[in-house]
Amino acid sequence: MTAMRVFAGNVFPLVRGRHLLEPPALDKWLARICETLEQTALHDGGHVNWSKIIGALPPGQTALLVQHCHGAAGVINCLADFPENSLWSLSGLLNAAAELTWTAGPLAKGPGLCHGNAGNGYAFLKMYGRTQDEKWLNRARKFAMHAIKQSTLAAKEYGQYRHSLWTGDLGLAVYLWDCVRGTPQFPTMDVF
Repeated sequence: MTAMRVFAGNVFPLVRGRHLLEPPALDKWLARICETLEQTALHDGGHVNWSKIIGALPPGQTALLVQHCHGAAGVINCLADFPENSLWSLSGLLNAAAELTWTAGPLAKGPGLCHGNAGNGYAFLKMYGRTQDEKWLNRARKFAMHAIKQSTLAAKEYGQYRHSLWTGDLGLAVYLWDCVRGTPQFPTMDVF
């Protein structure tokens, strides 16, 4: 896992359970989350991503990936429900991360959730849920169509579908259903 994906995954329960915290403590937590994401964000024009680790990379590894388990899409999937107010805002970062995910295009790795097009597509569904901008729903559905093709080609090549939630067709099926409904219900994170 990535440093920022781990960070986003760790603060995800806090954001979801924010109603359980008293306002002064909640305000401090949310401000720190914003500060951390802002200070670690890597900007390139209108795009934002986060390095997969903070510090020196092991030899032969790249710092920047764009997928649910590394980078922009995972941060969006974890933090799209982040509340906004005059003291903090993640809207600009999340929008720029979603634009990067779109510009990077569909992943060659496959249709799954973890490091595939369903996981990246959920970032668009999450942005649609956050903004109600139809652009994000349309983009999610375009990624879904690409993921269907990947799944079909892989099934032909290997003689079977891949029966896995995170890296296979089960996760893709859940994503496709959410694209039909237009609701971002990421498995295990949003639906337990």
